[in-house]
Amino acid sequence: MKLKPDIGIGAGNPFILASGILDANGYTIKRILENGAGAAVTKSIGSEERKGFDPPVIYSDGRSVINAIGLSNPGIENYGQEIKIATSSGKPVIGSIFGQTPEEFAMLAGKMQAYGASAVELNLSCPHVKGYGTEVGSDPELVSAIVS
Repeated sequence: MKLKPDIGIGAGNPFILASGILDANGYTIKRILENGAGAAVTKSIGSEERKGFDPPVIYSDGRSVINAIGLSNPGIENYGQEIKIATSSGKPVIGSIFGQTPEEFAMLAGKMQAYGASAVELNLSCPHVKGYGTEVGSDPELVSAIVS
């Protein structure tokens, strides 16, 4: 059975770390990649540093876990070194980005590419922060402009 995915980035297997709380820094991403993940997606990064929500941001009912981090991130200018550390594993790193306008998404994607990301993921689904995520993703004309 062939498990190598064909998504154009050279992931060696279909186990890809999703964007979230385990991928806050390059060393953690690198370790996950070195221990068998085929690729990894960074935490979502925006134009500016964002503190996010105050704790508690994770809740478990004993059967499942949910989080509402609030898009905390160091900002794109401060994240380049993390991408470089993560990509030193030799495996694909996908940069997750969030923004509000096509121009902002284009700038963020360009920075991720310059830092060495193999691809970008557009965060169009975070429901927690006004003006981003699902608000952007639920506007078909805006999404069309972003991906054009």
